Amino acid sequence: MYSSQSSFLRPVDAHNEVVYRVERTSDGNTYATRLVRATQGEVCAYVAIISFQNTAKPVANALQYGTPMPDLGGIRPDDIDPGAMYALQGDLVDQSVPLMALTPEEWPFDWRPIGMEMGDQPTDLRIRIFVRAPTLSTEDHLAAFSYLSDEFLFGTALATDLKAAGKGFRNVTMGVSLTHTVSFHNPHARIDEWLVLERETSWGADGRVIIHQRAWVKETGKLVYSGT
Repeated sequence: MYSSQSSFLRPVDAHNEVVYRVERTSDGNTYATRLVRATQGEVCAYVAIISFQNTAKPVANALQYGTPMPDLGGIRPDDIDPGAMYALQGDLVDQSVPLMALTPEEWPFDWRPIGMEMGDQPTDLRIRIFVRAPTLSTEDHLAAFSYLSDEFLFGTALATDLKAAGKGFRNVTMGVSLTHTVSFHNPHARIDEWLVLERETSWGADGRVIIHQRAWVKETGKLVYSGT
C-alpha cells in the first residue's frame, strides 16, 4: 500500500456492527486500487480509496528525493521525560476530556515532544515530536502508521491560537477528521523504532483547517510518510 485517501461521512455507534465492503476498482501489472465503504445499518459512514504498488516489479526510477529531516540540535528521545506529552496535554486540555482519563502507559504510542516553533502567523507553527509504538507482533506496520497519522492531529490547529481556543480548549465544541490522506514512502518501515514527526497547518477558515505532516526514521533520516 502506498496511498490511503479517506473521507469520514458520519459518526458510528461503537457498540454496533460496522460492515466494510471492498470493491476491486482496478488491477494492473504494477498498480492496483480498491474502494472501501464502511456502513452501519443503511448509513455509509466512511469511504476510502486505497492504492497499492507491486514492489517486486522493476519500474523506471529516474527521480529519487525526499524532504530532509529537520535539524534537532542533537536532542534524543531519552533526553525527554516519558511523561512530558501527558503533562503537556494536562496543561492544554480540560480534565473532563476522555483522553485525560488514560495514563501514558495506556496510550498506543510513546510520545516525546521535542518542541514548537512559532511565529507571527499560524502558518509559521511547526510541532516536532519523537514517537514510536511498543514492539509489534507483526511485520506489517502500515495499519499502525495510519492510526498514528490521525492521533492528536487536530491539536496542531488549536496550538496556533491558544487564546482563541480558550483555556483547556473550552471554546472548541467539536473537532473531527473529515478527510485524511496518507502517502507511504517505505512499506517496510517499522513503527516500533523512533520516528521524528513534524506537523504544521497552512489554512483555516469556514470551520475547517488543513494540517500537514511528515515523519522520518530517526536513525536514517529517511522520510517514511507524509499526509494531510
